[in-house]
Amino acid sequence: MTDGTFKVNLAGICELDCFRDATAIELKVLLAIASDTSATVSELSERLGISVARVKACITLFEESGVLTKESDSLLAEVEYEFDPAKNEKDNNDSSLEVARSIREYDLYELNCEMEHIFEKTLEAREIERITSLHTKKGLSPEYILTLAAHLKDKSQTLTVEKIVREAAKLLAKEIDTLEELEIYISEKNDEIAGEMEMRRLFGIYGRTLTKSERDHFKRWLHEYGYSAMIIGEAYDVTVAAINKMSLSYINTILTEWHDAGCKTLEECRAKINTRKSDNIKKANNNSQKTKKSTAAETPKYTDFNSEDALLRALERSYGESDS
Repeated sequence: MTDGTFKVNLAGICELDCFRDATAIELKVLLAIASDTSATVSELSERLGISVARVKACITLFEESGVLTKESDSLLAEVEYEFDPAKNEKDNNDSSLEVARSIREYDLYELNCEMEHIFEKTLEAREIERITSLHTKKGLSPEYILTLAAHLKDKSQTLTVEKIVREAAKLLAKEIDTLEELEIYISEKNDEIAGEMEMRRLFGIYGRTLTKSERDHFKRWLHEYGYSAMIIGEAYDVTVAAINKMSLSYINTILTEWHDAGCKTLEECRAKINTRKSDNIKKANNNSQKTKKSTAAETPKYTDFNSEDALLRALERSYGESDS
């Protein structure tokens, strides 16, 4: 144990992406820190049964999001702070020698040349140190680092080494540490962004952040059900025709019914609509026939009425006996 502590800031945490998107490991680390802010990284690693590198990555994630704040030396003393620019002259000299040694030892000349091509500038010694440390200390391959950098550059007009290091820490916390896993993650992210843009256009949602309900529905329809914007638009039209307004829950009911019925194409979904219409018409006709039969059964029948017999019975009631 150490004398230093972390301050855990939970106010508004439910609104933070780092919390909503947190993995089970990240939440375990945060919970462990909240229960014992003076624990060391090694102690947390041993208690939770996860590597020290994973613990450090989780700490970095929550610290960057403001959930964790350093009050004094403790956990942070053991974490490599790639984002801390405060370095004295001796540290800088030692760092430069270490970087040069790492580049020779791990043959990272090509990595640094490619990174400078991506940044379109000559990198400073401190920036080179941060980039190479992703390989030498985090174990990420040069191809992984370059792919991540290119992806982040596509997403943002301003690319910094800090962004690369921060994103790498988040990915490591999610156990995405190979090039193959990174490519899958990027592909899914790109699909998610493209799908969200389609949904915004379809539902006319502009100039604001999607609500959690909207995001959950869109993710289910696009990625779990695998439906295109055209199929979702068809469900949208059916909803408006049925209830004269847009309703996410109503659309979700329709799409879930199609999904459960095995409908995968627009044609199959439309066939399901026609089948439902036919079933409703048949049901309405059957109910109409049942109503007619019920009404007919309750109506008195006069087909067997005998007028002479009725006259005789009336005379008997009037005079007490029938005429001979």
